[in-house]
Amino acid sequence: MPETTNKSKSKKLIINILAYFLIFIGAVFVFGSFMNKSTLLKYKNTGILIPAKIGDISSYKTKTTKKSSTSTKFLVEVNFTLNNLPGSAFVSDYVTESEVDNLKEGDRVEILYLPKTEHVYQGKVSLVTNPILKITLENSLERVSNNMNYGWIIVAIGVIGAILTRFLVK
Repeated sequence: MPETTNKSKSKKLIINILAYFLIFIGAVFVFGSFMNKSTLLKYKNTGILIPAKIGDISSYKTKTTKKSSTSTKFLVEVNFTLNNLPGSAFVSDYVTESEVDNLKEGDRVEILYLPKTEHVYQGKVSLVTNPILKITLENSLERVSNNMNYGWIIVAIGVIGAILTRFLVK
């Protein structure tokens, strides 16, 4: 009889650990998505939209030392005119491979930059914070919302698992 009780207790413990792990992973998804969404909404709500032209498009690989994996980052140069002065900036945040595949040098695009981040030096405009492509903003907001939904689903599964262990596993 005590052996059966120990087996059920260890089974309950394993299920609880798994449930709490899912809650943690889901919460990380939700928190990360919330932070990204707040940044994107700052650009959407307060960003200034200006036309620009694609300059150079390049990519580079970054290596994560802990996991020994590589990821590709895309760097898109945009040229623009602001207050009748030429300027250029690099866009890399939230740019995906599919978006880069649809761009080529000379394409006209729209970029958003945050107000009060312009800096004029020797007759050229630079932006203190990187701008974001309008198309990237729209796509990223959708991706972030999906990731947040996935995070909440993972949290819900973890909560359901934690609750069920109280009633089903004896």
